[in-house]
Amino acid sequence: MKPLRISFVLAASAWLSGVSAPAQTHGVFADFSTSAGTFTVELDTVRAPRTVAHFIRLAEGTQSWMDPVNGAARTNPWYAGSGFYKVVPERENTNNLLALQGGLRPVAGAWSGGPGYAILDEATNGLSHSNGVAAMVTDGPHTGAAEFMLLLTNGAPYWDGRQTVFGRVSAGMDVVQAIAGGGQTDGQLATPASISTVAIRRVGAEAEAFDVSAWALPQVVASETALRVEAGTNLSSVAYDVPPKSEYSIIHTTNLMAPAWSINAMGFNAQTQTIRRTNTFLAQPGEFGTEHYFHAAQAQYPVFSAIPLDEMVGITFAAQEHDGTVYQYWLNLVAKTGFWQNVTTPGAVVKINDAFMSYETRRGNCTHLNFMDVNGNIFDYVLGFDAEGATTGRYYLSLTSAWPEELLGTEWGACQYAAWNPGAKSKRVALKLPRRTGPERRGATISKRGIRRRE
Repeated sequence: MKPLRISFVLAASAWLSGVSAPAQTHGVFADFSTSAGTFTVELDTVRAPRTVAHFIRLAEGTQSWMDPVNGAARTNPWYAGSGFYKVVPERENTNNLLALQGGLRPVAGAWSGGPGYAILDEATNGLSHSNGVAAMVTDGPHTGAAEFMLLLTNGAPYWDGRQTVFGRVSAGMDVVQAIAGGGQTDGQLATPASISTVAIRRVGAEAEAFDVSAWALPQVVASETALRVEAGTNLSSVAYDVPPKSEYSIIHTTNLMAPAWSINAMGFNAQTQTIRRTNTFLAQPGEFGTEHYFHAAQAQYPVFSAIPLDEMVGITFAAQEHDGTVYQYWLNLVAKTGFWQNVTTPGAVVKINDAFMSYETRRGNCTHLNFMDVNGNIFDYVLGFDAEGATTGRYYLSLTSAWPEELLGTEWGACQYAAWNPGAKSKRVALKLPRRTGPERRGATISKRGIRRRE
């Protein structure tokens, strides 16, 4: 794949100066047509090639996705039918808008539908969240796919290194600002702007040569289920095969004439062999109904880098925060016990509450951990890894207090994990983490645990 060398040079100089590129004479551009007007985003194929390739495939209809309404596997253009529906205000001054957000599709009257998978991000490409840039929206490493934001300010450096910046508005920024400034309640736009088309325009030979098929992206395909009703009973079952490195969803309705489809994610198969799974249910009047219609879809991940479940029996992981402080956690995920400690400034070891602990494969490239300590602090971690077999990666943490329920703050940074044999002498992995550098978050209040109140 040959990068857009010339486009990169002009884009870089324009981005550093904080203004749009003066002319669209070469490069790859996304022309947005919305109910509020048109604007153009120049796509950075050099520093975010995977994200750009995925965006183009979604826009042009060459990327498969799962319909968030009925679970069907589709390949028509994703963004035609999505919209801009949200703004992100600054916490300290809600009149100061940071970003306009869009890219999801409507489900049951809300803009909440994603494509049914997530992609490996490129959040560490060095690009900053400055005025006019386009960036993917995530809630942890490798959790984004279709939703994106357009920055409205230069004052949002706390997203740097967390979300992939993949382009910049090069024409029509006044339209973007008008959509964002149309009034909002709790961040939800009073007048969302629907997107009718996103047309990809390639200008120049190098732009034409950019290969969107060069990246290993997840694919959604229709699948099969086997329904069985036990003779003489109300017990029924639905069986399905989950291929390796894939996520499986069962889609169900009780009325084909007026279907209200429910989409149920049945989990991931991180193994090398296909897994046969069976779910049972009662089919009888007054409980689950007597008529059932099923179909299924698979999200297949060519790169699967989440922590293998067979390594999650006992785990120790270290998380480094914004100021270099490292916390280490020892978790017995089967017995639901464990403890944590600040290992940079050693203090008391804090025990995990035995009754509160869960873990799952969030997406193909990240793992979700949730637990509460005996002080009532709830830790919600998403750990992401760039490559299969990697034990070092990045994390995103949301820390809340259960009594009373209150967001204490969020944090992100580097992480590392290793197996832990509960009962054996624990080996620290924390000291292996490199010190993280990057822009400080402005205007943030630090809680007692060192988590910054900022989101």
